[in-house]
Amino acid sequence: MSTGTRTGFKLAKATAGGGASFPVGLYVVKLKDIVPEVLENPKFGDGNRLRWIFSLEQVIDADDDSAEESIGQELWAWTSHSMARRATARAFAGALLGGAIEDDEEIDTDDLIGKRAKASIIPRKDDPERTALGTLTPHKGKGARSNKDEDLFD
Repeated sequence: MSTGTRTGFKLAKATAGGGASFPVGLYVVKLKDIVPEVLENPKFGDGNRLRWIFSLEQVIDADDDSAEESIGQELWAWTSHSMARRATARAFAGALLGGAIEDDEEIDTDDLIGKRAKASIIPRKDDPERTALGTLTPHKGKGARSNKDEDLFD
């Protein structure tokens, strides 16, 4: 037992937990990694998921002036492994590559790492006080696929 003078400190503010929450808005994100995981007791499916790890790179538009404080923080999203036409993983890959993924096209995750996309951060359906990744859309920039017709009008 210590006999010295005790110095108190404040603990972090109490929260509901469950990860970071960012101000609602539109951001540029960069994919840092894709990690295969198996969920225990999944609500549906076999539990095989991909964890997409993004870093927030830039605020495009946000509801809160504190959004800039989120730059550099990680944002995680989970998808199935499916690359079917309506699959979220396919939409994420397409946004990161700058265009639609064609049927029978094979994508290597190494080709996605380091790519950027625009990300909407929206209130969570199950807890509107917290936020989640809404959608990813292509970010015009270095490394994006080029659609020659679109380039004529940019």
